[in-house]
Amino acid sequence: MASLTSLVAEAKTAAIILNKEAALEASVEQLTADLARLWKRQSRAFIRLLSQYKGRLSRQGLESLAYRIAAEAADPISEGEWVELWEDVEKLTEAAFATALVNGMGAALQAGGDAETLALGVAFDLASQPAQDFLAEKGGLLITRVNKTTKDQIRVTLGKSWEEKWSWGRLGKELESRFADMTTPLGPVAKHIRTRGELIAITELGNAFEEGSMQTAQTLESAGVMIEKKWLTSGDARVSAGCRENSAADWLALNGLFPSGHTRPLRFPGCRCSLEKRVAGGQRASADPGGGA
Repeated sequence: MASLTSLVAEAKTAAIILNKEAALEASVEQLTADLARLWKRQSRAFIRLLSQYKGRLSRQGLESLAYRIAAEAADPISEGEWVELWEDVEKLTEAAFATALVNGMGAALQAGGDAETLALGVAFDLASQPAQDFLAEKGGLLITRVNKTTKDQIRVTLGKSWEEKWSWGRLGKELESRFADMTTPLGPVAKHIRTRGELIAITELGNAFEEGSMQTAQTLESAGVMIEKKWLTSGDARVSAGCRENSAADWLALNGLFPSGHTRPLRFPGCRCSLEKRVAGGQRASADPGGGA
């Protein structure tokens, strides 16, 4: 039978998880929708630009090229040709992607900071240099990674269309499908994630939330109050072994490393873990610390 102490600890963890999920829910939904809208815009733009090669990419065009493909391993259009088209699409949508990502990450960063601010009385400032540096660095890297993954998906689709001699109509539909339904199955650990857009939103906003929480705790430490942290998980069957190992570790200094080598969650894309914090020596630092598992 579980002890009263363990039951209280489980209830505390559950509350932290629910608080984080509630704080991020609207932002995750918004960013997921924004990404879907932008991918649809990219799809239309790319297919429109690609249509200038429609004659070469039609079934008749592919069949007429079959002898050359077999003899020279040549493609209907070169990598350079379609990549140039894709780069034009990237430029067309770059500002909109940046706005969606930075807005979402900024809201999550603020929510994570506010979760600590409420209890510690240390105001989190989204306009601070650390916060702005985080948004600038992570936002730019994320746009690059998102577009690279999309380009890789296009490469796979075009290659398959040439091998199977799809009609232009089918190629267009397959490209639309690739953009509209870019899923990233991660197995039983990530059953809570349905699409690529949702994976990106949950991961990047979860990271921003934890960063905001950490920055607030770091502000308190800079004032001379030492903070400790402990890794939290949701405690269900889907928690990964690495996250369980982190949660089994004792309380660490704020800048300490968990067994996985991380200073804070998220340990991997879609990770549901979070941190609990307290003033060093056992006193709780926050009645509602930034968290989620």
